[in-house]
Amino acid sequence: MWIGDADPVWATSPQTTQAAFPSMALSQGRSLLRQVHQLGLEDVGADAEIDIIQAGTDLAEFYQLSQAALGPPKVQAEALSVAQATAIIDRPGDEDFLACGFVHIGVWGRRLEASEAN
Repeated sequence: MWIGDADPVWATSPQTTQAAFPSMALSQGRSLLRQVHQLGLEDVGADAEIDIIQAGTDLAEFYQLSQAALGPPKVQAEALSVAQATAIIDRPGDEDFLACGFVHIGVWGRRLEASEAN
């Protein structure tokens, strides 16, 4: 969701973070959906929540602080210029900011009890 955000400044963050941290997996949560089925569990399910970030909220401050921490490594990796990094850091503080952030995916299942397996 974040990659496809309508805010062109904000939408660049996931790709530039991946460029600075190549071992980061943008689709790890989606992979869990497939992986849980490979465990042979019963009562498998999943749920998701997405951060909707609005200016002036604690969540907006969290994202600003997070982007401030990520800015220098992104610039060092040449994924962003200093001006671009600053724009991403500042964006959640702008009055008109309303955007998507992380998607939190949870999966679950239960193991069959030995008596249920027979």
